[in-house]
Amino acid sequence: MKQDELTDVIRKHAKKLRVEFAPGLTERILNDVDNEPGNLALLEFALTELWKTKTGYQLTHEAYQDIGQVKGALAKYADEKYENLTEEEKKRGRSIFIQLLYPGEETKDTGRRANREELGEENWNLIIRKDGLADSRLVVTGRDDTNNQEIVEVVHEALIQNWGQLRKWSKEYREFRTWQERNKRRTKEWKEGREQLLSERDLETAEKWIKKHEQEISRDEKKFIKESLKEQEKQRNKKKVVGVLRGILFILSSVMLAILGTYYYQKTSCDVGERVGQDCFRFIITSGDSQLFVGTTNEFLEKGVENFAAENFEAAEEDFENAKESAPYDPIPRIYENNARAINK
Repeated sequence: MKQDELTDVIRKHAKKLRVEFAPGLTERILNDVDNEPGNLALLEFALTELWKTKTGYQLTHEAYQDIGQVKGALAKYADEKYENLTEEEKKRGRSIFIQLLYPGEETKDTGRRANREELGEENWNLIIRKDGLADSRLVVTGRDDTNNQEIVEVVHEALIQNWGQLRKWSKEYREFRTWQERNKRRTKEWKEGREQLLSERDLETAEKWIKKHEQEISRDEKKFIKESLKEQEKQRNKKKVVGVLRGILFILSSVMLAILGTYYYQKTSCDVGERVGQDCFRFIITSGDSQLFVGTTNEFLEKGVENFAAENFEAAEEDFENAKESAPYDPIPRIYENNARAINK
């Protein structure tokens, strides 16, 4: 409707009710109404509140100022109703309203419907009781026939855009609500068999938000997170078992390699009964024509053997350490060093 059409409707309706606007008040009110969607609802609410303050048969500029004018009338009314709640009810009211907001990404926040199950019974009682949020005309309830669920939503988008308290909550909870909306979608898809459980990284984020906002997270969302935690714990346990088995396999492989190497050396490099020493030791692993490990003369090893035979184990340990550095790929110095160290202790 154009402004002159709105003026005509307002004045005719006022005349029918035998009241009149103070001079210039009608024009003032309509000048405060922008052309944005939803402002007619604000106008309707402001006129209703103004009607309640009428003095005799006249609607005054002072009364219009007191109700907060067009944009402030609904916000002031919401503040009054909210302040009438107890401290515990205020916390529940906040939890309800932030669930009725869909956080905009580089756009304005919009309203969303929430069902009774996701809000919880205590919050739902605050909505439907006498003098509750619905009775105070801050929210409106209904039923979703598709899912046969009771639902609630903010009474009008104008409240979302003009109630300062709600905008404050929206800013404070924006990061959480943005995460929660994604989690709600994933929970729904998981229940339908179309979504995998949360990854370990996602779970870290989920656990952080549960600690901060457990009251605002629905039972289904918590179940989704709990099942994801169980699966991650199962995967961690599997990894531990695999790690232990790999360690055992490595140890067994090392022992078998040492046994086979010694057996190969004795069969190919030494006479039966000959001392296994540097002079005859050859531990050779071949790949084609390439030799990976080859024994060579090591003076430190021979000196260590002499000290070991003389029971000078501390000196022998030092000699074997030097022998190990001289021939890092030769296993014999390591074996002798361990023996000398064990006896020396």
